[in-house]
Amino acid sequence: MSDASEKEGRGVRAVETGLSLLGLFMNNDGPLSAAELALRSGLSKAQVHAYLVSLLRGHMVARDPQTGRYTIGPFGLELGMSRLLTMDPQITASEEALKVARKLG
Repeated sequence: MSDASEKEGRGVRAVETGLSLLGLFMNNDGPLSAAELALRSGLSKAQVHAYLVSLLRGHMVARDPQTGRYTIGPFGLELGMSRLLTMDPQITASEEALKVARKLG
C-alpha cells in the first residue's frame, strides 16, 4: 500500500467503481449505452448493468426509455448544482492562476 493510500484510509472498491462509471459521463457528447460504458470502463456488461441498476435507484443516472441510453440523473445534477452554489469563483480562479504561474516559473 502506498503512503498516500495509508493516509487516506481503507476505501470501498464498489463505490470507487461506481464513481468511475459516473466519471465516464463527463466530457461526453451525449448519453451512453451500457455496452459503451462496459467498453470504456473495462468492466463486463453484466457488471456495468449491476452498477447501473444501483445508480438508477439512487437517481445518479437516468435511462432514456426510447433509446435505452444513460445520462447523469437528477440527483447527480443536484449534487453538481450544490457544489457550484458553494464555490467561490475568485478563490478557484486564484488557485488555478497560482498553479499556472508555478508551472511557467
